[in-house]
Amino acid sequence: MDKLRPEEYNKALRFIENTDCGGVYARAVAERIQAGDIFTDGRAALFWHCGGFAFVYGDCDSAFLGGIYEKYLSGKTLLPKRFVLFADERVKAYFSGKPDLTVGSRLFFEYPDDRAVPDFPLPEGFELRRITKELTDRINGRVVPLAYWDSAESFLAGGTGFCATKDGAPAAWAFSAAVSADEADIGVETSEEYRRLGLASAAAAETVRRIRSMHKKPVWACSAENPASRDLALKVGFEQVGKCFTIIHKTA
Repeated sequence: MDKLRPEEYNKALRFIENTDCGGVYARAVAERIQAGDIFTDGRAALFWHCGGFAFVYGDCDSAFLGGIYEKYLSGKTLLPKRFVLFADERVKAYFSGKPDLTVGSRLFFEYPDDRAVPDFPLPEGFELRRITKELTDRINGRVVPLAYWDSAESFLAGGTGFCATKDGAPAAWAFSAAVSADEADIGVETSEEYRRLGLASAAAAETVRRIRSMHKKPVWACSAENPASRDLALKVGFEQVGKCFTIIHKTA
């Protein structure tokens, strides 16, 4: 497979299908809203978002999937970022016999167009603020803007999000982890000391409102082994629309 040059990325949009694996991360790369890499053999394409999520679309044969295994999943190559391959039944079947791989599942949610976004008042002492450059640099955790965008500047130019703060310090946040022309995927995290206060609900709901005002559909995804994220999505108003598999190397 050949690596495309960024100026060729729009040609790869034709490969992206409406599958249970979603398309917002692949489109974010192909539309050059967010950084990432695209590889193709002319019949199938691999999209690797800068956040580490990878997607295969098109007519992928065993040679194409074998190349993905050797380069990104076998553990033989030191990768510059994580590689989490989203897979349908067909792709999962190919990798299921390979050694040192872990197969998981991921749930996908969308926000109904006709659903009103509920209000979630913050506890006393907390303030809900739009994420700025200052807050972007101060937000620390695993699910944070700088894990999905290559810089604070690119996030602020193409993304959005809100942060619940305590005395000016980030306590919980929700933000657009992936953005395409039509959709925005929301990432959420709460600092450990501030959990179970409803802060993430307030930040996520406000982020949904902001994404809608940008004329994009809010979407959400989480591991099937993360019931807290699933329950939060449902609480805010999302509905589950799909499920797919994830494949990673066991040391990732």
